[in-house]
Amino acid sequence: MLFSLYLLIGTVYNIKNNNLSGKEAIPNIEFWRSFPLYVQEGMAFSLAEFNKFTIWARGKISGNNNAYNDI
Repeated sequence: MLFSLYLLIGTVYNIKNNNLSGKEAIPNIEFWRSFPLYVQEGMAFSLAEFNKFTIWARGKISGNNNAYNDI
């Protein structure tokens, strides 16, 4: 509900005060255009970190001393 209100008020404001029309009237349109990429990058990062953690945890559980990375 709040998101819908944000879009409605922001769009009306942009149309009346900034003389924008169409998709360009959507508030923060550049952010919303790149939002799917942000989500994709965040998921890829989270998956990579989870995989690193599982490798480390398996090494600790099995007693493998190679669970630590060399510095």
